[in-house]
Amino acid sequence: MDVKYIFLMLAVMACTISTATSNDFDTFDVGTGESDIHRDVREAFADESLFNISKTTGMTPGVPETATATTAADAVISAAGVWSLELRDVQVSRQASLTLYQTGTTVYGSGQIDNALESKPLVAGGSLDGSKLSLFLLPIDGLSVYRLDLTLRVGSVAGSYQSFESQGGQGFGMVSGILSQRNI
Repeated sequence: MDVKYIFLMLAVMACTISTATSNDFDTFDVGTGESDIHRDVREAFADESLFNISKTTGMTPGVPETATATTAADAVISAAGVWSLELRDVQVSRQASLTLYQTGTTVYGSGQIDNALESKPLVAGGSLDGSKLSLFLLPIDGLSVYRLDLTLRVGSVAGSYQSFESQGGQGFGMVSGILSQRNI
């Protein structure tokens, strides 16, 4: 173990001495304010358009002038469409089909919720904040409400829910869903 340590130290010292005595130092030209490395990089990319940005497209040349740059604000995910959801807890799985509309950040619509025993029509309402969709499902009989906290992706949703019954019962579980029709 001691011999390996000595050889390692000698190798490190040899590298240090070799580097210190090398004549390949980066020189700095006081007149131009540029070092050899900066000059080499500038010369290597002199014919490249990598750093030339068009004021029209916001991209490098070669992109058609009719192209437009998309900002993060332009790429808003919409909750509008026909959705098929599955609400699962430890005891039961429910299927919901929803037709949702969106005006600004407000999301609303109608549909139905099914379990093994029955099918109930419902109304839906909530809001979208970025990709976070908060949605309430209210069966028309008014005896329960489902609060969904979802993450919206292009073509799918996933998250959790809480249910509240008029008789005081509560439940919770997971939600997943897919968008079956975008343009409604």
